[in-house]
Amino acid sequence: MNLFGFTVHKKLLLFLLIIHSLLLTIFTLYLLHLPYIYEDELRLIQVTSAVKQFIISKEKKPDRKRFLFVNVAWEKQLIEKLDKYGFPIGNQAITNRKTLADFFHRINQKPTNHRYIVCDINFVDPSENDEALQNEFDKLQNYTVSYHKDENNIPQEPIFKVNKSISDYTTFNIDKFVKFKLIQSDTLITTPLRMILDIDKAKLKKGFFYKLNNHYILNSFIVDFRIWSYDFSENSNYRYDYINIGDFKFLPDSAFYKLLKNRIVLLGDYELNDIHETIYGDMPGPLILLNTFLSVEKGENRISIYYLIFIFLSFVIINYYVFNIKIRFKERISRLIAKSPIYNEMLRFFLYLFYFSIISSISFFTFNIHLTILLFSGYMSFMDIMNHYFAARKEKKQIQQIEEESIFYDIDNTHEWSSGVNK
Repeated sequence: MNLFGFTVHKKLLLFLLIIHSLLLTIFTLYLLHLPYIYEDELRLIQVTSAVKQFIISKEKKPDRKRFLFVNVAWEKQLIEKLDKYGFPIGNQAITNRKTLADFFHRINQKPTNHRYIVCDINFVDPSENDEALQNEFDKLQNYTVSYHKDENNIPQEPIFKVNKSISDYTTFNIDKFVKFKLIQSDTLITTPLRMILDIDKAKLKKGFFYKLNNHYILNSFIVDFRIWSYDFSENSNYRYDYINIGDFKFLPDSAFYKLLKNRIVLLGDYELNDIHETIYGDMPGPLILLNTFLSVEKGENRISIYYLIFIFLSFVIINYYVFNIKIRFKERISRLIAKSPIYNEMLRFFLYLFYFSIISSISFFTFNIHLTILLFSGYMSFMDIMNHYFAARKEKKQIQQIEEESIFYDIDNTHEWSSGVNK
C-alpha cells in the first residue's frame, strides 16, 4: 500500500495509523485542558447545548430546599472613590456592609444551622463598617468569599481576613461564558471547587490532569445550566427561594433560621452589575458558580476510559480513511458533485467537517466534551491532500517509466527488424 508516495506493508501502515491516532488523542486532551473554546466551535456548541438543555429540562431539578438565593443588588452604601494616588475624586456605590454584618450576626447566633455560604461579593475598597463585618466573618463557619483579578490579571484579594476563592472565568475571541476553569494560575482554587472540597469533603490531587476523589477530571469544561434566573420567577413551575437581603429584617428569628436550615446560601448581585452573557442568554454570576458546582458534583467533567476509547477509535477510523488512498468513496462523491480540483478540495474539507461534527456531538451528549472540529478537519484534509499528491506523483512517474521502457522496446524491435532486412 502507498503512504505519501512510499510503498508500505499493511502491518506497518496499521502501526503508523495507531501511533498517529494516539498522538491525536493526546493532542485532544491538551486542547481540552485550555480554558476557552475557538469561535468555530461556538455554533455547534450552541445547537447541541440547546438540545441537551431541552433533555435536562425534562429531568428533575436540583432540590429547591437545598439552596437559598440572597440578592444584594439593591442594598447599597456610598463610599469615597480614590484615585491611584489616594486622593478622593467622588463617590462610588458598594454593597452595604452594615446590612451584611447584621445578616451574618444573625447567622452566627446558630453557626451550624446553615450548610454553606457563598458570599459572591467583591471586597476591594474600605468602608466605615468594616470592623463590624470583620468581627462577624471571624465567627462565621462553612463559607467562602469571592475575589477577582484586575485588568492586569492580578488577583485582588479581599480586604478582610476570610476564607476566599477566586470566581473568574476566561474567554478567548468569544465574549460569552462557555467553559469554567476550576484551578487557575496553577494554584488559585475557584469558588465551585472550594464548594466541592468543603461541602462534599472531596480530595484533590494536582497534576496536568487533576484527580478529584480518585477520578481524573478536566480542569476546564463546558457547564450545563440546571438552575436559571427564570427559576426565581413566579411563572416557574419549580420556583427556588429568592429574597432580597434587606427583607430579612422583617423575618422573626424562628422563620429566619428555618429558612436557612441545612441550605447552601448564595449571596450576590442577581439583577444589576454581575450579569454575564452565556450561550444560554444572560446569567448572574452566582448562578454560573452554582451550576459549575452542580456539574462537578454530578461528575460531568470526569475523564473516563470510555471517552478515551471512543475518541481513539474515532481517530482510527478517520486515519484509515485518510491513509488508504484505495478507498474510492470519496473520489466518487467528488466526481459526482464537482469536477474542479478546487471544489473537490473544498468538498474534501467539508466531509471531514461533517464527520468531526458528528463525533463532537456524540461526545458532548455522552461525555459532555466537545472537540475542536475546525482544527481537526483542516488537519485531516491537509493530510488527505498530501497523501493523494504524493501517490499521484508516484503513479505519474511509474507511467512515464513504463512509457519510456515501451519506447526503447519499440526502437530495439525496429532496429532488429531493419537489420534482418539488410541481411
